[in-house]
Amino acid sequence: MKKVSCVLLALSLLLTVALFAAAADAEPVASGICGADGDHLTWTLDANGVLTIAGTGRMESYPQGFPNVTPERTTAPWGDYAAQIKTVIVGDDVETIGDSAFCGCTEITCAQIGQNVTDIYQYAFGRCTALQSVTLPDGLRHLYAGVFSGCASLERLSLPDALTEIAPWLCFGCTSLQTVTFGKAVESIGMDAFRDCTSLAVITLPDSLRSIGTGAFRGCTALESVRFDPFDSSDLREIQMEAFYGCTALQQFEVPYRTTSISAQAFAYSGLRDLTVRSYTCKIHPSAFSANVTIHGYAGSEAEAFAERNELTFVPLSDEGDAPTPTDDSVPRPTLLQRIRNRIAAFFMRILELLGFAHI
Repeated sequence: MKKVSCVLLALSLLLTVALFAAAADAEPVASGICGADGDHLTWTLDANGVLTIAGTGRMESYPQGFPNVTPERTTAPWGDYAAQIKTVIVGDDVETIGDSAFCGCTEITCAQIGQNVTDIYQYAFGRCTALQSVTLPDGLRHLYAGVFSGCASLERLSLPDALTEIAPWLCFGCTSLQTVTFGKAVESIGMDAFRDCTSLAVITLPDSLRSIGTGAFRGCTALESVRFDPFDSSDLREIQMEAFYGCTALQQFEVPYRTTSISAQAFAYSGLRDLTVRSYTCKIHPSAFSANVTIHGYAGSEAEAFAERNELTFVPLSDEGDAPTPTDDSVPRPTLLQRIRNRIAAFFMRILELLGFAHI
């Protein structure tokens, strides 16, 4: 009986020690206020490395650095404990995350963002090199410049439907990023947004997208497929300078019906060999490619005139099976006068080339 009592006493003591240890772990290492308008937001860092932002309203911002250079380390009050922060939890009643809030916290692996956060300001998670996963709320309206730039461990990113713009440098240098899910309302992808995301192999762009910005996917050396969903209703109008520069795995690209311009070096130093242009009126800059590309397009189109001026192989698309739906009046088509003009321009440009003049 005494042995049983001793065993129970020992177990009781061990349980008490464990409870005290757990209680000690739960105690905050540091805490303070971080509200943009006063003490309505608080921060707490516990011994397990969990940084919690709680309260109601907007977070203070900690701006620093140049517009396109990710700051080294946040100046937020928890910055002195950056090496201890493993997880960030932003409460459901927090409305914004400030400039550079967690920038340079290189031990953060996970971030949970509350459902009422509408704005995440620039470089908020910049240089969080260990960040592997982040959960964004459905109502998020704005992700500002460089929010995830330099997050070299981030593998997946799902963007909410409320987001209409992808900011410049959003994921610049996210070298482990393999999957990006774009929301249904995205209209533009900003400058260098996914530049040097060297693990990104396939992207599917929504039909709401109107502009692919300068250098948006520059240096995405694994990118081999760019899809539009659905293709027939894609509203893409422009592919800006260097958008797919250096995408060496990208061999084919299909331009949607409403696209009107492909800018300088858009596909320079890429692997592009076949470009299908479904638009009759899409203008292509002479330096869009740095190697011979076979152009597939419609007879009398800007694409055909471009191929003739630049001595590129042109493969005509059938006006029956491959043409846009005849009832779709929103698809721009050249008039007879425009077709004649294209032919004449191509003829004179060819004459100038034969005479030794380089075209512009």
